[in-house]
Amino acid sequence: MKGRGRELLRFDLDPAGRRSWDVSHDGTRIAVLDPPEGRIYIFHLDGRSPEQITVKNLMLGDALVWSADDSGFYVDPTTAQGTAVTYLDLNGTPRQIWEVRGSRNALANQAPWAIPSPDGRHLAINGSVLSSNLWMLENF
Repeated sequence: MKGRGRELLRFDLDPAGRRSWDVSHDGTRIAVLDPPEGRIYIFHLDGRSPEQITVKNLMLGDALVWSADDSGFYVDPTTAQGTAVTYLDLNGTPRQIWEVRGSRNALANQAPWAIPSPDGRHLAINGSVLSSNLWMLENF
C-alpha cells in the first residue's frame, strides 16, 4: 500500500546451495534451511542476532514450514526406510509424524511435506505413495 519498503534482512549463503525458507506466522522471523550443513538459521526482523539450530542425527530434505504457533518446523528428512514428515522444535529435537517408505531417489520430487492449519489443530500432508501390482501372463 505504501510501495516498496526498506530492506529487512541481508545474509550471505552459497548461491549454489539448496535452500528452503519460510516466514513465521507472526511475521517477526525468517527461517532458512541449509540441508547439507544440517542447520536451520532463524533471522529476526527486529534486529536481534540470528539464531542457529543444528539438527543432529537427521538428514534434512528440502521442506521447511513453520508450525502454526511458531514453536518449531515441519521438515522432510530422509529416513532408513524413505522420507518422513517430522516436527522439529526450536531446540532441534525431532518427532516423526508420517513416513513414506521407499528410496528418496525413487520418489524424486515427491518427498512429503506438511502445512499446518492456522489454529494448529490440523496438518495437511502432501505425499505420494508408490504402489503397484505385478501380473504374470503365461501362454499369452
